[in-house]
Amino acid sequence: MRLLFLAALGAVLFLTPALGQAKTGDDEVIDSILGQNAISWANATWLVGRASGIFDEATSPTAAADKAAKAGWGPPGIPPDAPVDLKSFSLIVVKALAIPTGLMYGLFPGPRYALRELIYRKIVPATLGPDEAVKGEDAMRYLQAAQDWKEAHT
Repeated sequence: MRLLFLAALGAVLFLTPALGQAKTGDDEVIDSILGQNAISWANATWLVGRASGIFDEATSPTAAADKAAKAGWGPPGIPPDAPVDLKSFSLIVVKALAIPTGLMYGLFPGPRYALRELIYRKIVPATLGPDEAVKGEDAMRYLQAAQDWKEAHT
C-alpha cells in the first residue's frame, strides 16, 4: 500500500510542472510568429487584430486573414501563408489602430502612404525598405510602438 502511495505521489510531483506549462492557443500562435523570418498574412492580421481588440480570443489566424481582407486591410484573395512586406504591414496597422493620416494617404489610401505615415510618426525606422519582409519579432515591435504612439496621442 505504501509503495502505491509513493508511486502516486511521485507521478503527481513529476507531472505538476508539465501541467503548469500548458500553452494556450494565443501562446502557440505568438511563438510561431516570433519564429517567422517573414510574418505571414494570417499571423500579421491576427496579431494586429487581437492587439487592437477587433478580433476576439476565438479568432484563428486563418479566420483573421479572411476578416481582414473583407475589412480592406489588404488585397482580396491573398493567401493566408503569403509573406507580408513592410508597406503591407503598415497598412494593416494604420487601418486597425485608426492611426491619423495626412493628405497623401487621404488621396491615395494604400500601403505606400501608410508606411510613410508610420515613418513620420517614428513608429517604423526610416532606414527600412518598403518591400522588405517583416520578421515576426519586428512586427511585434512595430505594433507595440504604434500602440504606444496611439496611447500618447489620444
